[in-house]
Order: sequence, then C-alpha cells, then structure tokens
Amino acid sequence: MDIAERLEELTARGAYGELCAEARAYLARSTEEQDEDTAYMVRVRLGETLLALSAESFDADGYEEGLRLLMTAYNERGNTGLFALLSAVVYQPNEAALRENYAENCRAFALLRLDAALPDYDHLPVLCFPISNTNAVLFTKEHRRFLMGEREDGWQMLDHALLFSHDDADELTRAAERFSRAVRDARVQECAAQLMDAVQRNDFGAAMQRCAEEYHRLYPEGEEYELFRAEEALARKDMDAAVAYGEAAYEKRKMSRRVCDFLYGAYS
Repeated sequence: MDIAERLEELTARGAYGELCAEARAYLARSTEEQDEDTAYMVRVRLGETLLALSAESFDADGYEEGLRLLMTAYNERGNTGLFALLSAVVYQPNEAALRENYAENCRAFALLRLDAALPDYDHLPVLCFPISNTNAVLFTKEHRRFLMGEREDGWQMLDHALLFSHDDADELTRAAERFSRAVRDARVQECAAQLMDAVQRNDFGAAMQRCAEEYHRLYPEGEEYELFRAEEALARKDMDAAVAYGEAAYEKRKMSRRVCDFLYGAYS
C-alpha cells in the first residue's frame, strides 16, 4: 500500500495520530526517496490534519507546524486554495489588530527616525501572518511567496517589527537601526550602479566624483570606489595610480572578475 492509500485509510478510521506519524516519516525521507507530487500531497494532508486537531486540542505547536507545512506547500505550487485557507485562518482574523499595531508602531518609530517615510498599511509590500504569540511569517506581495527559512532583508525586517511587535521599545530601536542599514544599503547599491555606468561612459566629472566619495563614505569595504579611481587614472594615462587603485580593489575583493580583468589589462 502506497502512502496516499495509507493516509486515506487512516483518515477513514479516524486514526489521526498514526496519520501524522506516517506523514512526518515520509517527509523526513531524503529527496531522492520521495516523489515530488506525493510529498506535496502528504505535506498538505498533514498540515490540514494538524490544523483540524489543534482546533480541538488547542495544541499551539501542532497549529504552528500545520501552518508552516501549508505555507511551504503554497510556495511549491502557488495553490490559490491554500492561500485562501491560510488567509481565512491566520491573516483575516488578525488584520484589524495588525493595522492598529502598525499605526501605533509607526507613530513611535517616527520619534526615533524623523526622516522615515513609511507607507500606509495597504501599500506595504508584505502581509504579516501571525502563527503564534511570538512568531509571524511575512508574505511578499510582489513574488507571492511566504518567507520560510529565508533571511529577511532590511526593509522586510523593519516591516516585520512594525507589524508584529507590541509595546516593545527595544524592538523598535532595533528596527530603527535596521531601517538605517536598509537605507544605507540601498544608496550604496545605487551609487555602485552609477559608478559602473560612469566607467562605461568614460564619465569622471564632478557629479561622479561626488558619487564615488559618497559610496566610499557609506561603504569603505566596497571595491567600486577603487575601481572607479583606477579607471579614472587609466583614462588620464596615469598607469602607476591605475595599478595602485586596482591592487587596492583586489585586496578588498580578490574573487571579483571585474577587478581581475582590470588588473590583467593594466599589467599587459
């Protein structure tokens, strides 16, 4: 009897404890030992069963496990029925509280960061799905995906704190620090892109000089400053300066193909 038939039999008998045990055992197998479609089915069946059981027993751990299984299954196939279920069970009952909490935290956050231009709730790029009193999972609207086991970026960490933390001044302070890092990182990436484009256009004018200095101030560990200076020196035929800046870039990012290509050309 295969796992699908076995789970059907256990469901018919109401042997939900055995069903959960056998489903977990199947999902614990290596990927090579699983069939993709079968694993998806087992994940959904186990998740739905745990949700049903937790509604009767108030088993918080089983409830959270069931939700995570269904979120993982949704990420695999994008099943709209699963999302509707998760939304009805998790998001919708908490939406009013999340809106109120976000508004309160935004007011408190504005006192920590006067320059923070936070979007209103409906324009956030994420939805927050609380799965316990202490844990929540974000859902990204753009990619239609639950962030399961993935590191949140700076903006997502900020949104997570503003949506989910409650009466936690320390968490808001940490959120302010994450916001600062996110703003800095976004500007660093913007400057780096501008510097690379400037090199392609052979533009080493005043505006790009200011951009290079800003990049270097915000991210002294980055190699784009040295690469820009190296290309600038090369353009004015100052080979000693070009090589010196190129070698400085190499010290920062030895595995960079662009750095190695520049040095190869400069040494030739």
